[in-house]
This record gives sequence, structure tokens and C-alpha cells, in this order.
Amino acid sequence: MEKSGWINGNSPINIVIPDKEYRYFPFDFKIIFTSNEMESQTITTVKSINDEHNDPIDPNQILLDQHFNFYVENISILKDSVYEKLDLAVYDLNENGVFDFQYDQILVGRPSTETFWSTMNKWAGLAFIIDFMNIENQDDLPKSGDEYYLTFERGFHETDSIIFNI
Repeated sequence: MEKSGWINGNSPINIVIPDKEYRYFPFDFKIIFTSNEMESQTITTVKSINDEHNDPIDPNQILLDQHFNFYVENISILKDSVYEKLDLAVYDLNENGVFDFQYDQILVGRPSTETFWSTMNKWAGLAFIIDFMNIENQDDLPKSGDEYYLTFERGFHETDSIIFNI
């Protein structure tokens, strides 16, 4: 993560990385902030999400159907000229039923859409967590055009290749 940071912007956001043994998605990501309050919406319909220590989160503390003025792209996976978008859900830490930027966390995960046994949109796993707890007023939140780059060290992926020329 040492090469991670702001490309544009400088808001004091926190990025929480899952414990090493629970890092299922060690890819490169971009968090892109826009002026559209409805830029992204939670995809998952199932409240079965684990935290950064792989402990289950109480379903009553997971807020779905949330809207955000940013989205997260997995810039390691390009399919049909489009980067994969990640899913976002709120971990309602203060348990008041609404997203409060100073108290709650945004869970960023990979969506697992239709499978052969289900058409429900499920949460495949936690990639990382975003929180704005160090921000004292809304004027210091990231602005439209701000971008944060997050990178992980990782081993080989199924789309990687090694080519030898003799």
C-alpha cells in the first residue's frame, strides 16, 4: 500500500485493509469522486458481509440501497474496455439506520451477481473499507474530480502470463 494515495485531492480519508489472511482481492483500485450524488448504488441484496477480520457483521448494521457521489473501479481487470466496478454498502457503526460520514464506514467489495444456483446479487468478499472519521466538516470531504489510487502487492493472477523468447 506504500504506493497508494491521492492522484487528485487531499482529503483525510481512512482506508482499512482486511487482515492479510483475508485479502481475497489484492488488485489495484481507483476511488473516483463525482458531482453526482447518485453515482453509485449498492448492488448486493444479501446482508451477509464480514469485516476486515473476517468476522460476520450484524445484518442490522448493514445498510443497503445507499447512494454515493463516488465509485470504485478495479483497474486490474478490464473487460470489454470497461473496468470492473465494485459494490459499496454501509457499516452502520452508530446503529441509527442512516449513513453518517463521521461515524460509519463504507464497505467496498466485489459483487457476485448471477450464478447457476441463484439470481440474487451477493457480496463476494471485502476488498477494503473507506471511512471519513478524520473529517470534521463536510467542506473537507473529497470533491468532484478527486481520485484516490490504492494498490496491493499480489502474486500471479489467472490472466497473468510469462513469455519466454529463445
